[in-house]
Amino acid sequence: MRKIFGLLCAAILCGCTSETVVPRINAAEPPGTAQIQGKYAAIVQGGQWTLADTPQTRGTCKFTYYVDDAYDEAVKTSLASVFANLDFVSAPLTPTQLRERGYDAEIVVRQGTISASHRVQSGATAGTATLFVDLNLVDGHGLDYRQSLGGTGRAANAINLTCGSLSDVGAEAFQAALRDAMHSVVLTVRHQLDQRSTP
Repeated sequence: MRKIFGLLCAAILCGCTSETVVPRINAAEPPGTAQIQGKYAAIVQGGQWTLADTPQTRGTCKFTYYVDDAYDEAVKTSLASVFANLDFVSAPLTPTQLRERGYDAEIVVRQGTISASHRVQSGATAGTATLFVDLNLVDGHGLDYRQSLGGTGRAANAINLTCGSLSDVGAEAFQAALRDAMHSVVLTVRHQLDQRSTP
């Protein structure tokens, strides 16, 4: 039965293609999250997250995911939810510029790598997305902290043997991965700023 099901999947999915813009998401931390006091600048650097992916099925489905819009919104809503006073700026500021403009620090979030995979098994389609963002935290007094932070998302639904069903699962997985990565970003930023403020 499993062999017959696998062959059926291959027959229906063979040769399908799909282009999916991952929907924007609100990645804000939960209401009531403690705000980081002070004045901060932030830069969101992206424009590179387009992924051509071939799922792990017996067919030859090929998907293209456009993740930039979802990434941009996830970063902005996430950071805005934890800073009491945050300005998004278009270009990096030097330590001198940060001091002159009254900023305590600048947060830069850049796109790293992304990947995705799909499976059809046990009567369901499942997708996994993994992505990395590069965090750079700079202030006007010598702090220059850098770290790569990852996020992983998974999604699944009842079997629906169409390209659209697989691409929807992939999009949901990317959304979950963005939330995961941005949660790590805000936790890391908060920790680093707390360390700097500790006598």
